[in-house]
Amino acid sequence: MKNNVLKVAKISTIVFLSIIMLFALSSKDVMAGTVVTQQSADSSGHTFYDDWNDITTKYLAYGQYLRLEYGYNTWFINEDMAYAYSDSNMHRSAISNGNGFFVGPWVTAREYSDLEVRHKGSFVRYYNQKLI
Repeated sequence: MKNNVLKVAKISTIVFLSIIMLFALSSKDVMAGTVVTQQSADSSGHTFYDDWNDITTKYLAYGQYLRLEYGYNTWFINEDMAYAYSDSNMHRSAISNGNGFFVGPWVTAREYSDLEVRHKGSFVRYYNQKLI
C-alpha cells in the first residue's frame, strides 16, 4: 500500500513537471530562461451543453494582478475561449482541451490576449501566462 502511494506521488510529480516544461517551451518567441508565472482555471462545475463563462483574478505583489475570463461558446461552433489580462507585463492566454494545447498571442500590459479554439472533451483547462 505504501509503495503504491509513493508510485502515485512520483508519477504525479513527473506529470506536473512535464506540464511546466511544456509551458516554458511552447513559444518560440520567448527567450530561453524567461520565467513565466501563470494563473489557471478549469471547467469543473460546468457542462458543455449551453454557453457559460467565468472570471477569476489572481493578485500578485505590489498591487499587480492577472485576470482570466474563460468559458464555452456555442454561437457559431462549439468553442472554448480564454481572454487573459495583466496590468503589468506581457502575457498570453492558453487552453488545453481534448484537441491539444493552444496558445494565444503575447500582448503588452493592459491588453487582452484572446484565444478561441474548437471544443473537444469533457474537461478543459484555461491559462493566463505572464512574463516576469
